[in-house]
Amino acid sequence: MLADVQAHFGLTRPFHGVGNYETEHQRTLIREVCAVVQTGRLVVVAGLVGSGKTHLLTRIEEELARSGKIAVAKSLAVDKRRTSLPSLIEAMFYDLTPGDRSKVKIPKQPERRERELRDLMRKNKHPVVLIVDG
Repeated sequence: MLADVQAHFGLTRPFHGVGNYETEHQRTLIREVCAVVQTGRLVVVAGLVGSGKTHLLTRIEEELARSGKIAVAKSLAVDKRRTSLPSLIEAMFYDLTPGDRSKVKIPKQPERRERELRDLMRKNKHPVVLIVDG
């Protein structure tokens, strides 16, 4: 079906990787959210299905990573109904630990785990943002 649509409209390149046209309003929104994230505030992006939340989060993640002022961690867990605080902490351990991720050791005891995560965040010397898209 995709090939038919491309042929009908005379499109020669695939849609994947084409990009997206951003309006000035969208660019302003990205700058504003990035500024709020840098202050350490909690930010929730909510909207209807198909409204562009994932694209917005991707652009915010790109901008924060490019600035070098924020360490970006991302939850990749696929079981969204069962996402829990320990799984989010695990994502942060994997993304914030330098070197080989296969050697990441996450303590089982909650108190030790949170203290080690706090120390890991301090060693990073940048604020940390955790992006969860579900």
